[in-house]
Amino acid sequence: MATGYTVTHVTGALTKAAILLQDGNSVDFGFILLLVSGFMTGSALCAMTITKQSFHLCRSYLHVFAMGTLLLLASYMLSFYFPHRREYVICVSVACGMQNAMTTSYSGNVLR
Repeated sequence: MATGYTVTHVTGALTKAAILLQDGNSVDFGFILLLVSGFMTGSALCAMTITKQSFHLCRSYLHVFAMGTLLLLASYMLSFYFPHRREYVICVSVACGMQNAMTTSYSGNVLR
């Protein structure tokens, strides 16, 4: 289901939020801010789960993959049973934040 919301590109989402705010669309503006907050929450969850600064073969990656899988499964279930709602996109946003942070952690970068 297409929603028109971006969950993987935070800077683009913030630009769209600013345009919506200028147009007076406060509902979609707030939802996009919620998506960006979800992305950052996912990044924070990953940072709390993976404690190593560079790649180490350890169990913490499994925890991040499991949490991401559960979030995407929850998103699918929400979109399947409530197709007229858009809250499932928040689960996808959190999962994308986790994936982004895990990639950054895996590569050993401080900033991506």
